[in-house]
Amino acid sequence: MKIVKQTSSLMIIKDRNIMSFLFALVFASIGFLIILSPDFLNADPPKLLGVPFLLIGLLLMFNIRMYTIIINKGINELSIIWRKLIGYGKDEYDLNEINQLDLRTSDDSKRLVFILKDGEEIILPLGDIKGVMGTKLSSIKSIGENIANFLDIKFIKIRSKSLVESLYTVQEIIREKRSQNDKREDTYKN
Repeated sequence: MKIVKQTSSLMIIKDRNIMSFLFALVFASIGFLIILSPDFLNADPPKLLGVPFLLIGLLLMFNIRMYTIIINKGINELSIIWRKLIGYGKDEYDLNEINQLDLRTSDDSKRLVFILKDGEEIILPLGDIKGVMGTKLSSIKSIGENIANFLDIKFIKIRSKSLVESLYTVQEIIREKRSQNDKREDTYKN
């Protein structure tokens, strides 16, 4: 993910997803090489195991999306364009409707989310980044700050609750409900 162009009225962000594409290509190539090996049908273990490698690799290659996000103040439009090997799509939004940009982090991913004035959320597809020990956090944070400064909107960092915090919250709700039920039983007994 990278900001490839920025002027006073235009920002273009691209995520080419090259690593995923290369992984799928290697996977398909391994399957193809297994299939082409001598003694394809008579080998022990059977070389037919190369067929799933080839098919899964090809399926991944044809389903990987490359994203381009265009923020154009001149025409007041946010465009999210995705391309695959076969096909493309485009979503467009009005910049005046965008209220804020959130950076939502959890233990394993980071994502950027536009919040519209009516409460609708637009999840930027290039924000779902899984980093190792926070390596990608600074990249997505700086891109989010650049977008927010460019659009002159609020940029809010939100950390998701951990599993322990979520379980504690559930435990507190259960305790509260039990105490309410105990109070009701006491009023019925009196």
